[in-house]
Amino acid sequence: MVIFFTATLAISVVGLLALISLKRFEMNTGRVVLGRARPMVGEFMHRLVFFVERVLPALIVRLLLRAAAALRRGVHAAVAWGIIVLERLLESTLRGIRRTTSMPEGKRAVRSDFLREVAEHKKKLQELGDRAIYEE
Repeated sequence: MVIFFTATLAISVVGLLALISLKRFEMNTGRVVLGRARPMVGEFMHRLVFFVERVLPALIVRLLLRAAAALRRGVHAAVAWGIIVLERLLESTLRGIRRTTSMPEGKRAVRSDFLREVAEHKKKLQELGDRAIYEE
């Protein structure tokens, strides 16, 4: 890395010395070196600077906005997919709970003696008809 920076410094120093020498030559002799090419070079440099200062930042902003929109769409799709997966998981859990808590088909549940007595008592009360039975 040190070699790179040293070489860059040396090239910069040589370039500046060449520009100073060229300007001194022009001032002493009164001749303009590459006079016809200077307007074209100036126009090229103007366009290059305009591109770097104005166009390139606008392109970067547009690219970042598009990337942000794509990221939002991706997050939206991922959240929707997660909700669907969660819904399926909850539905399968609910089916499992129903399966484990429901009575098997074709089999009658064995009643306890207490429940049998309560059912008989309820029938007797309904047959009498004079007492109210409230079911909730």
